[in-house]
Amino acid sequence: MGNTQQQKKRLFIVGGSFAGLLLLDKVKDDFEVTLIEKKDHFEWICSLPHSIVNPEYFNKDATVDLHQCLTVDRVFGPNVRYLQGMVTEITDQPALKYKPTKGLDSAKELENVQEEILEFDLLVICTGAVYKINEGSAEDVANIFSKHERSKLIQKYHEEIDEAAQVLVVGGGPTGVEALGEIVDKYGTSKEYGLLNSQDRLLTGFPTGVSRRAYNYFNAKRTFKECYLGKYYSPEDDIAQKYDYTLMCAGMEYYTPFMTKNFANCVDQRGRIFVNQYFQVTSQDPTKSASADHQTYDNIFCYGDACFSPMQEIKNVPSIRETTYTVKNNLKAVSYGGKLSKMTYAIDNLSAVYYSKWRGSIVLNNLGLPNCLTLKSKKFIEGTFMGKFRNKCCSKCRFKLYNCQVNFLSCFVNNCCCCCSCSKRKRFKQRRAIVRALIEHHRQEEASNVSESHVRGL
Repeated sequence: MGNTQQQKKRLFIVGGSFAGLLLLDKVKDDFEVTLIEKKDHFEWICSLPHSIVNPEYFNKDATVDLHQCLTVDRVFGPNVRYLQGMVTEITDQPALKYKPTKGLDSAKELENVQEEILEFDLLVICTGAVYKINEGSAEDVANIFSKHERSKLIQKYHEEIDEAAQVLVVGGGPTGVEALGEIVDKYGTSKEYGLLNSQDRLLTGFPTGVSRRAYNYFNAKRTFKECYLGKYYSPEDDIAQKYDYTLMCAGMEYYTPFMTKNFANCVDQRGRIFVNQYFQVTSQDPTKSASADHQTYDNIFCYGDACFSPMQEIKNVPSIRETTYTVKNNLKAVSYGGKLSKMTYAIDNLSAVYYSKWRGSIVLNNLGLPNCLTLKSKKFIEGTFMGKFRNKCCSKCRFKLYNCQVNFLSCFVNNCCCCCSCSKRKRFKQRRAIVRALIEHHRQEEASNVSESHVRGL
């Protein structure tokens, strides 16, 4: 944009998640950027199913040292500052409070650490999601700061799985299915397995064909006991008693306590942060009718896993990559003038799930296809981004190749006629219809509650 050093605004990115680092790469030349992350490392969280059966992979391949990346190698250039710290509060000055976490293993050591205050011009929250396995709460995972401490937790999972003769995986989403696939691949017939899911099928966010292929694959295994569908897990029930060890892979959680004091009305019960169609933080729940007194914060944004947007988008690598351009444009528009860009309701769903080394499926919007190279494809994407973050040789070429592949797939599925199920125009209408239906459902619920209260008052 041709801004001089004196004109550049102070942009703070809270969270060194995948979304945070990707945005950092896009805005590094337009702002004086400060990244605040409580951990000393970035973890490629999609590799968690493999890490729990191979802890060495976590230590060598699944993590990046953020100090080395941002301060030593200067992967994102000289305009970027890295602070290792835990944000405790966002004030309305605008400023934020944080406690430095450098050299600390966990939040247990934070009690005597002094809070510091930093003023910002713009703020983007990219804290991501918390993938809780067998911990008591999301807080137990979110408050681990060091790679050493995280490695000990991964090693603990591995040892418990290794010692068990019967393993039950709870959760039929991608993490649960891939975790069970990794365990079956490693231990084969030496263990017995089970899978429990609260929904009536596996992989409910995927086309039914993908769910069916995963179900059939596991049921064909000789030592697979049963796939329990439509059931909730309880340590006291009969199902749990049949297994030595239970691996909990039941969904994501969100940890945003820094919003509690001044922005409590901008967060839902799960900790997700409300954003408008420009990714600006707002008090308006995107699933409810617009209220006249809602507040929008023009200079505070949120995107990635932590945001709850009107788009209701799938949260994965391609979708976060695509929405990054919208957030970048809007940050520049707010800072230096220009038109804000609305989020697209027709974002492509390009995703993949594997259930063994050579078995899996890829998804192109509503189309699910079997693919024997699903795991290899996911490893290629992981290697592309991790290579870039580690400043490896040829990482720029691999990154450009990945972008070309995604752009080609997006172009391919979006050049269909408007009658096709993967047409962008049709998906736009479908997504908007879903959002409108949610708003209408909440409106009817509120009207019903008001009516019941009136009756009780009479």
